[in-house]
Amino acid sequence: MLNYKQSSVIEKDAFIDEFETETVNETVNEVQTLQDEEHRAFNARIKDNFDKIINYNAYNRTSQLQEREETVQRFTHGVNYDVSPSSTTMQYKNMPRAEIYKDYREEESVSAEVKLRPRAKLAMFILSAVILVLSVFVVLNTALLNNMNSQIEGRLSAIQELEDRKSVLDDRLSEVSSDEAIIDAAGDIGMIF
Repeated sequence: MLNYKQSSVIEKDAFIDEFETETVNETVNEVQTLQDEEHRAFNARIKDNFDKIINYNAYNRTSQLQEREETVQRFTHGVNYDVSPSSTTMQYKNMPRAEIYKDYREEESVSAEVKLRPRAKLAMFILSAVILVLSVFVVLNTALLNNMNSQIEGRLSAIQELEDRKSVLDDRLSEVSSDEAIIDAAGDIGMIF
């Protein structure tokens, strides 16, 4: 005996199997149809290419003629052959050519003048003043540095002279303070040891 739950499971499985079988069959049929169509299209392309190879000259001439006709149709389609001059060309209709280009020629009577705004003039004045002040500082600093260098060199030469004099005096002091010099000086003044 089957209970209620078991019978509902069997019914569900049977329904799912039946549904899946139909879906799978439909999918297989669609895939087969697509494969057949691709196979036919592939064979048609091969046949067309083979015909082009066999009949190259005839195909080449006809394809060139067709391409020319398509190009002519593409560029002549929509072309209005009743084209009239526009307003910009009409404005020069009765003018001589020299007058048309008059604005573009240089004339000797025209003098070029450059006018600066007051702000631009002020900015240029401030900039030139800053440059002038900086150049004055550079010149003054250079003069001061040169003056200091000459003073330093003078003092260094004076120091060198004093060091030379000191070394001479040190030599003389060492000669005078030696024991022999002291004994000789004492003997000269009449001292006896």
